[in-house]
Amino acid sequence: MKRVVQAGTVVAVLAIGITPAVNAEASVPHWKLAKTYKSSVKNGYASATAVEAFGGKDAWAFSADLYEGKRLPKPRAEHWNGKTWRGVALPKGLWGGVFSVQRSSPTNVWAVGGSDLKGNNGPGSYAMRWNGKKWAVAKKWKDGVSSVTVISPTNVWVFGVGGADTGAGTWHFNGKTWTRVRPFGNNELASASAASARLMWATGREGLLARYNGSKWSRVSLGKLLPPAIPHHEGKPSRTIDFSAVRAFSASQVWVTGRISDDDGKDHYKTTSFLLNWNGKAWRRVGVPANWLIGWRKIDSDGAGGLWIDGWAGREGRGGSLIQHRSRSGKWTAAPLRVAGRTASIRQFSHIPGTKSLWAVGEVRPTNNSWSTGALWRLYA
Repeated sequence: MKRVVQAGTVVAVLAIGITPAVNAEASVPHWKLAKTYKSSVKNGYASATAVEAFGGKDAWAFSADLYEGKRLPKPRAEHWNGKTWRGVALPKGLWGGVFSVQRSSPTNVWAVGGSDLKGNNGPGSYAMRWNGKKWAVAKKWKDGVSSVTVISPTNVWVFGVGGADTGAGTWHFNGKTWTRVRPFGNNELASASAASARLMWATGREGLLARYNGSKWSRVSLGKLLPPAIPHHEGKPSRTIDFSAVRAFSASQVWVTGRISDDDGKDHYKTTSFLLNWNGKAWRRVGVPANWLIGWRKIDSDGAGGLWIDGWAGREGRGGSLIQHRSRSGKWTAAPLRVAGRTASIRQFSHIPGTKSLWAVGEVRPTNNSWSTGALWRLYA
């Protein structure tokens, strides 16, 4: 019989179990639990799925129950006003978790979510918009979407790369109509970051790195900066190059993360993380901590010329979630999230503009994975 753990008990364990990262500098990064999200099902699985901060008094967080059989979970939204997180109603009939949130103004906030898990009763995905007063669905797809990039009310991009099923593809909204864009055929884009309306960078499947100049998309060549991909053939060595996240702070400051996965053909695998930087003229490869696997989700600013990047401890990522900070001078500092007797997983994080802090969301599970509680943390650096 599974042991029932009440939400209050989980909070107590988390609050006590979070351990500061060791850092020689005066400011030591440390995590603080802000909220938990209990499943609506007894001994069920819940998670906080997305968070985005736009200021010290403006942030959005989303949570949901995870998929369980034929039951379709519903997303939940909360807004941070600088003092408290307040629940905000979402349109009826939505399902699944929210994956990505962006905005161009407080009255033009976009979020995408849903599921492409048709075999698990997922009916598709959606994009919705906050106009400053309420959320409204802007479009629905039968297949999955992965991220949204918002430049203005008349310039919104939604990207859909398939997971367990097919993706919805790349879509553009001009304020009135949606247009399906196929710049690279069936090789879909997964996420993008815009430096301006006429300069956007994106990552996609099969080692695709792309650039948009305001009118068309084109592939980005990295020359010999990364080793060549080697197609897979049974019993022979192969190599895949995967880009995971991209962030364009300006036309001369773009960062890209990814992984190189080598297979010797004899079931021996090696994964190497990489970080690339564009300075407006050329790409360079930047060193990363050795015992760390870069994640798939995000690169964010620290507000002082440095970066926060998600990932996992250990070269193969088996040591739990581990966000790393790279200072403007190039120094790396780990900010491990440790929860006593539990496994903590960070799904997404966001730097809080005007501060040195982050919001992060994810879930906490016991070692036997018999349940999960969604969690919202704040990192003080």
